[in-house]
Amino acid sequence: MGEGLTEAEKMQINPCGSFCGKCDEYGVTCDGCRNRGGRPLWYQMFGNESACAYYECSTNTGLHDCQQCKHLSCQEYFSHPDPDMSIEYKQWWFKLRMNNLKKSNPDCKVEVMDTYEENVIRYLGEDEQ
Repeated sequence: MGEGLTEAEKMQINPCGSFCGKCDEYGVTCDGCRNRGGRPLWYQMFGNESACAYYECSTNTGLHDCQQCKHLSCQEYFSHPDPDMSIEYKQWWFKLRMNNLKKSNPDCKVEVMDTYEENVIRYLGEDEQ
């Protein structure tokens, strides 16, 4: 897993595929999602005390991250973006996380479609749009 990545870099890729290592707060005021029990620092800013759904799912299934799951990309990937995000931003965020998961495991087979809507249809079906 993670050809070319150090163990520390692997731990900076969260279960969902976001990468703590690029965050200005990482190592300063936050030690990352994994080290905070799935409760990233920004969760507290919004009063959210529960653990992230991606962290919970990967922990409960014994997986390091979502790329190891046979159900990737599942309903979870399309359920949690901020509803106020633009479709373009949702696509950027989805693509970014999938690319990070592929860095964690070059064998990750998730194909990212050109638009967010195409990803929803590909992974969830027509009825989920």
